[in-house]
Amino acid sequence: MPKPRPTKNSKVHYLTEDMEKELLAKLTEYGQIDGEQYGFILQDVIKCLIDLGCRVNELLNLEKRFVDFDNNQINFNDRKTIKL
Repeated sequence: MPKPRPTKNSKVHYLTEDMEKELLAKLTEYGQIDGEQYGFILQDVIKCLIDLGCRVNELLNLEKRFVDFDNNQINFNDRKTIKL
């Protein structure tokens, strides 16, 4: 359920907590490949994408040096921004 891209006159839609729970439950249910359970790994990735608001590529290219454990922050370099 990807979020639609916002335009100048459109409202940005977000997942509600119930929608997020339903999505994560479906990942657990359908997250089997060749009898192996991968749903919990998918849940972790999806939770990061939702909670951080980052793109898949940004998450996959994240390096330890961009994580500030002292201040509980993650710094994404070269982020794209939407100009309205």
